[in-house]
Amino acid sequence: MRLADLIAGERVKVVGDLNAQTQITHVTADSRDVCKGSLFVAIQGSVVDGRKFIADALEKGAVALLTDKPLTVDVPIIISQNPAKSFAHIVSKFYPKKPNFIAGVTGTNGKTSVCVFARQLWALMDEKSANIGTIGTQIQEGEAVRLISDPGLTSLDPGTLHTTLEGLKKASVEHVALEASSHGLDQYRLDGVSFDAAAFTNFTHDHLDYHKSEEAYFQAKMRLFNSLLSDKSTVILNADIPEFSTIKNICEKRGYKIIEYGQKAQHLKILEYTPHKTLTKVKLNLMGKSYTVEFPLLGMFQLYNALCAVGILLASGKSVTDIMPHLLFLKSVPGRLESVEGHPMGCKILVDYAHTPDALENVLLTVRPYVAGNLRLVFGCGGDRDISKREIMGKIAAKCADDIYVTDDNPRTECASEIRKMILTGCPDAMDVAGRAEAIKMAVSALQEGDVLVIAGKGHEDYQIIGKDKIHFDDREVVKDALGTL
Repeated sequence: MRLADLIAGERVKVVGDLNAQTQITHVTADSRDVCKGSLFVAIQGSVVDGRKFIADALEKGAVALLTDKPLTVDVPIIISQNPAKSFAHIVSKFYPKKPNFIAGVTGTNGKTSVCVFARQLWALMDEKSANIGTIGTQIQEGEAVRLISDPGLTSLDPGTLHTTLEGLKKASVEHVALEASSHGLDQYRLDGVSFDAAAFTNFTHDHLDYHKSEEAYFQAKMRLFNSLLSDKSTVILNADIPEFSTIKNICEKRGYKIIEYGQKAQHLKILEYTPHKTLTKVKLNLMGKSYTVEFPLLGMFQLYNALCAVGILLASGKSVTDIMPHLLFLKSVPGRLESVEGHPMGCKILVDYAHTPDALENVLLTVRPYVAGNLRLVFGCGGDRDISKREIMGKIAAKCADDIYVTDDNPRTECASEIRKMILTGCPDAMDVAGRAEAIKMAVSALQEGDVLVIAGKGHEDYQIIGKDKIHFDDREVVKDALGTL
């Protein structure tokens, strides 16, 4: 594609000789990925300054640069006051093919489940669909689910995102739900996406290590609604959260169609929720029609996530009548209240991704009605992340669980014992167990009839980050090993 066409309409200035016929073969912000004919995007990131790699990019054959200030080089320089945002728009033009319907899902908790449930519902209605986010990129065709990219950033970098979307289009996928993280929105990674719908799940304590304040964190999420939607977009909002009125007002002023879900909702309303041993009886009023169903997943929060996904399908043109028969066949996301079977006394062991205060409390309160003995909890907190939530999560553990094993999550470059010490200020009677595997084995071996064990924090992850090393570690595998020794 011609460089002149890529930058047409963008708020940029060209320094140097812009040959109108200059052809761009690739657009990237990773100097390792540069090839002959590339446009190299030299961005000051939150961790790495891409401008330090300009010489490497030119040596590998870059024929133009996108950055924020003039340089003395022999190729055209595209100057932008916001090169990250310009990158997102330019790379979107470079990979123009996209699925017909794209929904973005933001909020603190539930993003992955909403996207996966939307993918499942579309597939059950014979629509080839995909989800993009924390657990990777997954395509569903009928009952078969294919992972086409491994887990990584919740919101992909613009280059990877748009190559992925074009790849999905070429694979005949027309319906996509993708997770819109606060980091991704704040760093303009999603600015080149044309969203047909956007959903907001909830807003709770998280990521203050990056955003510094809850207001900044909230405003980062609001970029999805303030900046990235068209006046024809539909928004799906949780009517039961404190922020609902604020978000609804923003959306009304912009003329979006609004679909509400929750107990206070106008459109997808929860009337009754009655948990039983293996299922949940639910009464709903959906778009004016009443339904009584046996919901297959554990937890009120899963019902909220499912209704949010229903809202996304409504935005894509499906009707409640079309959707409802398939709601009963939803399957939980790996690592979200995932059961590991095999305890000799039938004790339930659940692995969950809960790593925020709100998510941890929701999981423990959801599980409590199924506990005949003690509710046991293994959890920790990640290193090099928001330290203010550690004591809060300790207090939630003390309030909601009976036996607590405070251990290591992904300590990264922090001292693991210091992280545990901060958590223990909130739950001083908990056991302090160095080594996540040791804590899981202790908890499994201590289970008595009627007990339930929740192992929280890592969920689907099959690794642990200690220092700067990423080692294989899967909570579910450790549980199975521990069960094998009983």
